[in-house]
Amino acid sequence: MNDGRRYICLICFALIAAVCMAQTPDLHLTQDPAERLYTESPFAHGYLHGYEMGFHCGDLDLQLAHQPEDVKDDKHFKDDVNHFRHVYGNKSSFIRGYEAGFRMGYADGYKGTQFRAIKNLRALSKDLPEIDQNGSPILDSALMYGYDEGRKSGLGDGRAKADYRPDGSDCELALRFKQAPTTFYCSAYSLGYRFGYSDGFQNQRPEQSPTQLAGTE
Repeated sequence: MNDGRRYICLICFALIAAVCMAQTPDLHLTQDPAERLYTESPFAHGYLHGYEMGFHCGDLDLQLAHQPEDVKDDKHFKDDVNHFRHVYGNKSSFIRGYEAGFRMGYADGYKGTQFRAIKNLRALSKDLPEIDQNGSPILDSALMYGYDEGRKSGLGDGRAKADYRPDGSDCELALRFKQAPTTFYCSAYSLGYRFGYSDGFQNQRPEQSPTQLAGTE
């Protein structure tokens, strides 16, 4: 087979793979106990996709005795857009979640720790506040900003060898979005904070981080 025909075949196979991926149902949205969370929060949904891929890459590097790499240099980290479908909701939120999940998944996989994402996300989903049909964007923003702030705090406490304190969310910071109902936004922000704190603390002290999110059974 000459180079021209080989190139055409590769293009055809790539197109077929892309079509198959687009037609394959996302089981996170149909058969997962946390499907409501993934439906209403593109950030959380993207996080799980990223964590799964990151964990695989980190574990592979561990098994092959490779040096850990900066995840920004990993081709799978840069492939976040190809994991997105329009039915998932807000694209930028999904990608932001994917990148956060990939970073944590890679770290967990390379350290040889347990796959934590599904258990933690399902625990989070049990406490998800009820919303109306227009509440998903607010819920997603609250979880996302809560996660970011919680992760920073968790990293700091882990580095300082402080106690595990996941309930230090600051609702005044959360209420930067004045249009958000106070109780609803703070509830979602607090959940995101706890989740992010767990990731940040785990990143620094994996041997001491609890296996469950605070406030869950």
